[in-house]
Amino acid sequence: DSVKYDSDGKISELLVQKGLGAVDHDIWCSPEVQVSRADEMVWTSTSGSNVAAEYAAALALGYLNFNDNSEKYREYLEVAEKLYEFAGRTSAFTASDNSGTYYSDGESDDDIAWAAAWLYEATGKNDNSPYKSARSSEAGELQWDSVKLAAACAYARQENDWSKVTSHIE
Repeated sequence: DSVKYDSDGKISELLVQKGLGAVDHDIWCSPEVQVSRADEMVWTSTSGSNVAAEYAAALALGYLNFNDNSEKYREYLEVAEKLYEFAGRTSAFTASDNSGTYYSDGESDDDIAWAAAWLYEATGKNDNSPYKSARSSEAGELQWDSVKLAAACAYARQENDWSKVTSHIE
């Protein structure tokens, strides 16, 4: 499990990093033959908005792609909404350990816009949805630490207006 809940059912902590960058980058084998990483987990309650938003987007997309009205997929959407809420009340997480910084991502606006786009669609495209206004049409390069273009493409698809992203995808 990657989340811990408080007594109100809100996410109180999020697993944002598992392992140590330098150690893990030196090992080239399947996870099954690696040593346990249980003691190398980083949990946070005050940061992780970027990680939470990415989790939320993935679960919302899972709901959209595989939903068969079963409890399993309804739970995907419920957890996605809780992760989105967690992202809104925390700051971005930058993964680091004692041997350097790995996968530094100091902002989360792009990740939150990405999650908002898919939650907006997964929850029925309601005009009063808080997800609608959190989406973004701001495009940029698609990079390992930025999903601005992906979020803008999701927005363009939902609004049927590709004018702000065409120069980035031609």
